[in-house]
Amino acid sequence: MKKSTLSQITASVAVAKGMARRALAASPNPQWTEYEMQSVDEWIARQGVKLDRSEAIRRLVQLGLAAGKLKMGNSTRGFGFIADDSGGPDMFLHVNDLKSAGIDPDRIKVGDRLTFDTASTRDGKMKASNVRIA
Repeated sequence: MKKSTLSQITASVAVAKGMARRALAASPNPQWTEYEMQSVDEWIARQGVKLDRSEAIRRLVQLGLAAGKLKMGNSTRGFGFIADDSGGPDMFLHVNDLKSAGIDPDRIKVGDRLTFDTASTRDGKMKASNVRIA
């Protein structure tokens, strides 16, 4: 197995484990906002089957949902970092990923909540892609 593929799998597993641990805890993580919980509830309603919140979160984790807060961003230099909620490493964020999602890089600020997928860069490192404002 290529080293970049192995590192991508390892990073994805770490993200999923962290989110599952937090989602399945007896008390919800205080970092989860009411908006995020409402988004989970709306996703449940669209599924057409009866799911409780913890099962829905398990399924979302399997789909690769990741979330975090913008830790550092510099639209002039064209990049930033997202602090991953699951406790994984900070995720690199390129300004083009914001622009392709229709997000103006000059309008987001440190601390804004984002959801994202992960992708591998040309050199095998992980970065945020399909970024959305949470």
